[in-house]
Amino acid sequence: MITHFLLVRHGQSVSNKNKVFAGQNDMPLSDLGEAQSEALARKLKDEKIDYVYSSSLSRAYYTAMPTACQKGLCVCGADELREVYFAEWENKSTDYLTANGSDYPKWKERTAKYCSRHGETPKEAGLRFENALKALVKKREGKTILVACHGGIINDFLCRIGYFDYETADHDCVPRNASVTRVDYDGESFSVKSFSELPDEQDVQPGGDVL
Repeated sequence: MITHFLLVRHGQSVSNKNKVFAGQNDMPLSDLGEAQSEALARKLKDEKIDYVYSSSLSRAYYTAMPTACQKGLCVCGADELREVYFAEWENKSTDYLTANGSDYPKWKERTAKYCSRHGETPKEAGLRFENALKALVKKREGKTILVACHGGIINDFLCRIGYFDYETADHDCVPRNASVTRVDYDGESFSVKSFSELPDEQDVQPGGDVL
């Protein structure tokens, strides 16, 4: 029995807009992010969705909310779906990280190979997310589940299941704000059906340098 996942990266956050790393800090959506979330709901209005889950961080939760309300569903928050923990990079601007000897410039070029010194590794993050999805399958097998979460954790998960390569994945492998990545699970393995679909009416924004 196939379980269908719609992995949604949150809309633009205030930290995305200001080029500041958020990581596991709870940063709200920007005005654009709120508009993107509404556009996402319009994109998905004719799709069957059985359950909506979200990272417990508000930028993901409020990205999921318009779609959930449209479907008459609640949003279930889960810490296991949070963004990668970036440790000392969090709450730092990209300019600061570039100027102060961090591995941030290397991370931009190889997002699943490098990480902050004391943070979660890409492989740790990818495994955490995979386990979270498999736990949902145990409860919701055969259903279509929207999971609102974060660009970094989706990137690391896609590397873990072999869609991207840990050694070569770059920032283009991070899904865009308010995008949908479709993944199926057949009880044994995950398969990617599409990557980073954007709402048709969205003013398309760059993925950005921050998560």
